[in-house]
This record gives sequence, structure tokens and C-alpha cells, in this order.
Amino acid sequence: MPETGGRARKPALEFNLHREIYIPRIIGYALSLIILATSLWQQDSPWWTWVLVLVNCLAWPHAAFLISKRSRQPNQQELRNLVLDSFMGGFWSYYIMFNPVPTAVIYSMLLVNAMAVAGPRFFFLNILIFIAGGLILVPISGFHFNPETNMNTIISCLPLLLIFLPMNGLTAYLRTMQVKRVKTMLQEAQKVAARDMAMAVSVQLSVLPSALPQSDDWNLAYEFKPMLGVAGDFYDFYMFDGRLTGLGIFDVSGHGISSGLVTMLAKSMIFLAFKEKLSAPLGEVFTAANRELFHEIKNAHYYITGALLRFHENSVEYTSAAHPPVYLKSGDRVVTVLNERGELLDGILLGMDEREYPYETTSLELSPGDYLLLYTDGLTEQRNPSDEEYGTERMAEALARAPLGTAREVLDYLLDDMYRFVGRKNSFHDDLTAIVLKKK
Repeated sequence: MPETGGRARKPALEFNLHREIYIPRIIGYALSLIILATSLWQQDSPWWTWVLVLVNCLAWPHAAFLISKRSRQPNQQELRNLVLDSFMGGFWSYYIMFNPVPTAVIYSMLLVNAMAVAGPRFFFLNILIFIAGGLILVPISGFHFNPETNMNTIISCLPLLLIFLPMNGLTAYLRTMQVKRVKTMLQEAQKVAARDMAMAVSVQLSVLPSALPQSDDWNLAYEFKPMLGVAGDFYDFYMFDGRLTGLGIFDVSGHGISSGLVTMLAKSMIFLAFKEKLSAPLGEVFTAANRELFHEIKNAHYYITGALLRFHENSVEYTSAAHPPVYLKSGDRVVTVLNERGELLDGILLGMDEREYPYETTSLELSPGDYLLLYTDGLTEQRNPSDEEYGTERMAEALARAPLGTAREVLDYLLDDMYRFVGRKNSFHDDLTAIVLKKK
């Protein structure tokens, strides 16, 4: 969810490459100026080369910083600046006639930076750029090589060797310590997140029924498996006067803690609506719950699907809010529960629209030994390694094959079939909840 109110704050761990390189570049170029000035003076170079080397060594570090700072992608721009550094290093190596000692020192300064900043691939790219900068004027002015290095040239290289390279080592050390601090912060954040998740799981489980209700008319079994620690699925059993009066199964959009918070709010509201509408058509429970839920969660952009059952002495009422249909198993025959017109029960999503919507209710009669299956789409939408969904057709076929045992045995058979298809038992693409009822 986006933050509202207050001033925007920069990320605490934001990394600006151009700021990291600014001071080392100023120092590196200033020390390189000593080397280049000594060589150019000994070669009696023309005045314009002096202007060029002064601009390069004294003005370029500041220009590079400003160019990166004003770029929309400052880190990427700074990598381009480092490539230009390598090119100019090669260019000046040509002007000092590839004198071995100063050329090697400049080369080392530039390539150490490239390796430290972006790794081996960038390092080898900069080698090629350095060579290109050194050879670019060869077709025009020819190739010149001065193999002799006098004492003045050697002394001019010492400041860079004695100052810049140790400074790079210090910078690397400071970066290592920064990485350690960030790692420690992340570990602490992970511990806090894990503790918060454990608390959220505990709170949600304390709200959901932890045991099956006792009923003279029904044998029940359920399976509840969150994809993450906290589920967007939830279920409820409605007991009044010591009798199982109804049950519900629901699925909140999304996953994780935010969806889990909505489940706890919605569970309470739907329970109160069920209690207040005990003598009204079952669809009115969803109408009342939807009205309350819309006002509570409309700004959170969540919605809920759900299915409700209410039990009578000789029949079962059923209504749906855009939830997967209920399946009836009678012997080895499995059918989808439909309305009187032979159509699936539909209904708008809960919490999406404040208009009074008439949720349709249907009634069905079960014989002893018949089963009902309610589930969330986490059951049918699990996928195998080939990315195929388990699907409603496979689920219905497995339900038909299931032995006529207890509700638990039927549910276990169905889940085992799904696990065999998916190929794993503890990894899910969605929250999974399923309830099987057997008429005694």
C-alpha cells in the first residue's frame, strides 16, 4: 500500500556510485597530473597539450560528478564515465610514448577502479577501451615508444603509488564494513519479520476453529494449508444451541498478512450476519455481510468469495458469492450442486459493491452416506512441473473414485490424488482449504 501523508523519504540504503567515486577520482587525477606533467615537460610538448592535460586532470572529475548527478540513471552514467577514464588514460599513454613505468601506473589506477566497481566483465571492457585510447592517434601520427624511464619519471609516479593505491584499499575496507552493517540490518529485519509472521499466524489460528464440531447428523473433515504463514482462506462452523447449524468457506484476494487481517474482520462480520438472519433466506446473510464489508474494506481493494451452507432437519440450504461450486457425491456418482434452473449459483464478490444484491439460495436433500465437498480454488489451481492445473475435472474424477468411508478418508483420498499430480506436498501456488461432509 502506498504511504499517505508526510514527506517522502529517501531509502536509507540508497547507493550513489558517483558520490563514492568523486573524491578518489579527484585525488587520482591530481596525482596523475604529476606524472603527465613530468613526461610532457621532458618531451618539450606544445602548449595545447598542457591545456588539455590540465582540463582533463583538474576539471573532468567535477564535470563527471555533475553529469552523473543530473542523469536520470546516475549509476549507469558513472559507469560510462569510468569507460571515458580508461579511454583518456590510453590517450595520455600515447602522448608519453607508452613509457613503461608511468603507463603501467596509470593503467593500474584505472583498471583497479573498474574491477572494484563492476567486476571482471567491466574490467576487461576497460582494458579494450584503454588500448583503443592509446592507439586512436597511431594512424595519424604514427607509433612512438620510449622504453627508457629516468629518475624524474619514476619519482613522479611515487605519489600515486604511495597514496592512491592504499587509499583504494581503505575504500574497499570501508565498503566491506558497510556491506557487513547492511547484512546485519537485513538479518535483524528478517528476524523481526519472522517474529511478526509467527504472531500473525498465531492470531489467525486462534480465530479460526481449531477442532471439528460434534454433530449427530454430519461427519466432517477439513484441510487448511496456507501458501504463506498467514492465509487469505478462512472457514467457520456455526453452532447454535449445541447444534451444527451451518458452515462457510471463504477466500480473500491476495496472500500474506494483509489478506490475513481481512479474513479476521470478515469472519466476524459474516458470523454476526448468519446469527441475525437465522430465520431468513440464506442469501440474505451474504447481502447483509456484503453491505458491512464494503464499508470496511472498500479502500483496501480486497474482495472475498464464499459459500455458505445451513442445515435443516431434512435439507441443506446453499448460497454462493462467486465461489467455486459445491460438489455432491452419492456412491460413485459426483455432480455439481445447481439451482432449480440447472444453473450454477453465482453472486457478486463480497466487499466490492455496496448495492443490495439478491444472493440466490437453493435447497438440496441428501441421503445417508452422501457427501458434500466445499473448497477454495487453491485445490484445483495447483500446478504440476509441466505447469498444468489439477483442475475441476480431475478433482471430480478423484472424488468419484474415493472409497465410501469417513469424511476424513474421502478428503485424504482427494488430496493424495492432487499431490500425486502436482508432484510435491509442501509447496503451494495458493492457499488451500477443503471441507468434506458426510450425511450420517
